[in-house]
Amino acid sequence: MLSGKVIESGPRASTQHVVRVGALLVAVSAGTNVPVPLLLVHQQQLGLTDEQTAGLFGVYAIGLIPAVLVAGAMTDRWGARRVVLTAGLVAALISTGFALAGSSVVALFALRAVQGGAAGAVFVSASVWIQQLLATRGPGRGARVAAVCMSGGFAGGSLVAGLWGEWWPWPVLAPYLIHAGACALIAWWTAVGVPAARVASDGSRAMRGPVIRSGARRRALLVVAPPALFVFGFPATAINAVPLVVGLPVAAVAVTGGLAALTLGSGAVVSTWQARLRERAVPMAGLLGAIGMALTAAATVNESAKLLLVPAVIALGSGGGLALSGGLARIPDVVAPGRAGTATAGFYAIAYLGFGIPILVTRATAHLAPEFSFLILGGFCVVVWLAQRPRPTFTV
Repeated sequence: MLSGKVIESGPRASTQHVVRVGALLVAVSAGTNVPVPLLLVHQQQLGLTDEQTAGLFGVYAIGLIPAVLVAGAMTDRWGARRVVLTAGLVAALISTGFALAGSSVVALFALRAVQGGAAGAVFVSASVWIQQLLATRGPGRGARVAAVCMSGGFAGGSLVAGLWGEWWPWPVLAPYLIHAGACALIAWWTAVGVPAARVASDGSRAMRGPVIRSGARRRALLVVAPPALFVFGFPATAINAVPLVVGLPVAAVAVTGGLAALTLGSGAVVSTWQARLRERAVPMAGLLGAIGMALTAAATVNESAKLLLVPAVIALGSGGGLALSGGLARIPDVVAPGRAGTATAGFYAIAYLGFGIPILVTRATAHLAPEFSFLILGGFCVVVWLAQRPRPTFTV
């Protein structure tokens, strides 16, 4: 396998290739959220506490954060194809492992951590790959496509697993096996349909240079990095902290899956607004997050306010989707030549710290009323919104 930066040429070939790479990104994304509604089934069967259940959700980030950094470097050196296909097959094997884990809590934690690593590698490399393939289609196009594929996969995996886990047989077996088969099939389809990329330049030279281009470090630190926390922090709060802290009165597994699908589906739809909002996309993400946190806080007050969770998760999911597409679209403005993989990996590493928010919320409820935890998070969103707003210019 030759090393180097990959470039696919030709608009027709790029379109065909994006469909297949995007399909694998959807499949892997779906697999990461198959366990989410099923965590309530595991909690009931294994007698897990709320903190253990939140930990089982969040341990995903422990495997993911180091994996995305390694995947980013590998993408810069060898190209995205090898990373995406290998990690996609690993994701299929992990779903098989979930189906066979049975009642072993240790196995579930280990599989969830490794799942984060495989998924993170695909997210980074596929995002870079899609942006390279669509580089001639206008700024931000690749970022929007990657965001829609990821958010759509997240939503689909949650919805199917939630419905199956609530009403259909083998709730902690069938959803995992279905995903494993689908993911393996799509990985094969991508492998045979997307040829090996040609070498454009020696990637090892770029690896010795800076990740952020000269003069753009302040923008990377203050403009690109902070909103990354919203990417998964908002959806994680909606689909993990809400069922545990706020509580769901009926059909908790199915409702959790439905709320997760609504959250992430909203993110998939709203992420396409980045083309119109441009620099306002990330500030709008912060504003939507503040609204979502405020509505969630209101829903914790009494049972009659639980319906507020519907607009709350829509706002949180929309904020996460805009933060993803808007954040990815900002990376080309700050990255040094040949370091797109590493820069994208850094963005995702920060983003996945957001998976720790549900753990913080569940621990905070031991000392604070739940609504105050959500209001504090909403206050942070307001601060970022105010700091990220484009400043008006005046001419004399």
